[in-house]
Amino acid sequence: PIGSDFSSKFLTIFTLNGYVKVYDVSRHELKLLVPTKNAYDLFENFGEVIMAKANQDGTLVAFTIATESLVPDGKLYVWKLESDAVVSYDFIHKENPEAVPRLPITFNWDSDDHRLLACEARLIQQSRNSESLNISESQVFMIFPTNSAVLELEVLNLGPSEQLINLCTPNVITLKIGVVGQKTLRDFIGLQNSDAATRKMVLDFSLNVAQGNLDQAFICIRSLQSEAVWGNLAKMCVQTGRLDVAKICLGHLKKARSVRAIRKAIEDSTL
Repeated sequence: PIGSDFSSKFLTIFTLNGYVKVYDVSRHELKLLVPTKNAYDLFENFGEVIMAKANQDGTLVAFTIATESLVPDGKLYVWKLESDAVVSYDFIHKENPEAVPRLPITFNWDSDDHRLLACEARLIQQSRNSESLNISESQVFMIFPTNSAVLELEVLNLGPSEQLINLCTPNVITLKIGVVGQKTLRDFIGLQNSDAATRKMVLDFSLNVAQGNLDQAFICIRSLQSEAVWGNLAKMCVQTGRLDVAKICLGHLKKARSVRAIRKAIEDSTL
């Protein structure tokens, strides 16, 4: 073995020969969850596994790799144990033309929800252009796997010398020169102290919005009173042309400025 990680009751081990093994350690004897995965069978230019971690319920394993030249390949992979499928998120070749190439440095699964993953990624090279555009050297990408891909939920900027150490929804936990801090996810602003049921409701909403499932997102939060959540859903509905749902969202917005902004967006969309 060249590395290991322990989370909840699951031990993930990765070896010099490219093997990734996941064990349940809650019993007297180690139990291998699924047949061992070998990265050499998955990647043509494989060099070594850099890091691998299982999620809280032992259904997903996230890992990063290096190529034969021992250079990180710039992707974060998620191995879905039940279907034995691997999906990935590419930090270098992104679809957004304005995105700058980055490398994943470290990552953590959410301490409670098995679906969500936080990954810190840094600029490959700090250029004058990135400095002039005020682009953070390090960012935390909130991502989650679907059946066929790994999707982005939100991106948070890290300050100088700040680094990711954990994810405990609704907060990303960071460390900066010995001081522990936290950054609240966008849809949880105002709901930081909510109970577990409310947190799951909001996270379900966020994941559905990220996948474009607006009807399902609406169902998730019908009984929720949160200006931030309803405002985010209204904006997404305007962008996607779902003005029927956007108008319903207006009834849940109390701030006059928010209502005016959404109404103006709806009027512009119907021109």
